[in-house]
Amino acid sequence: MADLSDDLDFSTLTEPVDPALARTTAERHEREHGIPAGGSRQGVGCLIAVILLVGLPATAIFAMGAVGTLWLLAPAMACLAATVWLCVRVADSAKRYDVENPPYRLHLERFAESNGLELLPKAPAPAPEGMLFGQSGNDERRHLRDVVRWPDDMLEVGEYHFMQTGGMYSPDMPAQRDYALIRLGRTAPSMVVHARANVTLAGGIDMREPTRFRARGGERLTLWAWRADTARARAIVDQQLVELLAGRHVDLEFLGDRAVLYSARPFDKADPETWRWLVEVARLLRARTAPAEA
Repeated sequence: MADLSDDLDFSTLTEPVDPALARTTAERHEREHGIPAGGSRQGVGCLIAVILLVGLPATAIFAMGAVGTLWLLAPAMACLAATVWLCVRVADSAKRYDVENPPYRLHLERFAESNGLELLPKAPAPAPEGMLFGQSGNDERRHLRDVVRWPDDMLEVGEYHFMQTGGMYSPDMPAQRDYALIRLGRTAPSMVVHARANVTLAGGIDMREPTRFRARGGERLTLWAWRADTARARAIVDQQLVELLAGRHVDLEFLGDRAVLYSARPFDKADPETWRWLVEVARLLRARTAPAEA
């Protein structure tokens, strides 16, 4: 496939797979690229131990206080319930990852192969730039995973893993954002489309001029662009694009001849509709930034 066509083969995303073959694929990715084939028993155990070390003493403190003050019994029970719930949640998430990760890796590999796309289980992160890739500029702390790349870099979809700054009183924490990197036809103005319902990286104080949109479903999105670029920006970002982005909880940033679509929620890459939507967004942006005819 040489362009952003609708003729993608989605059957490889949903067809049943041999569990043994899926496990072998996941283990190969772990061996060759360092991507865990399943949940870390040591990591899960440490996390549960931390929850118990915090939750049980807090429960005991409230419980001892409840001997003379009955109203402290409610906080004690709440602490105990929260501790148990967190431990169960962590164990359940680890079990679900063990079950879902191997088939996902095999489905993604077959999807890329059947459509003539390139799959990079792990790759270096691009140069620090913008609101997404500018996070954690230390190259040792940032990388890409599960990158599906179209020919000529027209569209690239993957995961960006980095260290999110925790602030003065908390350590940096690992973070992940799913992204789609779109190669534009020509350079676009510096601008950001931020969804009000989205909690990612955009949405802070911006010195650019806002243009506000409301989608048919009621979601509010804001285009931030420099005043001198307003006309060019509005030629690219209009109500049609807003309707396409609405409901997906994504932000869109333009960086020269590229656009980056990113989300705090993982893209459902096992869903054909997700890929159709990503291709539609990429095709629309490339058409609106196509080089002017001589």
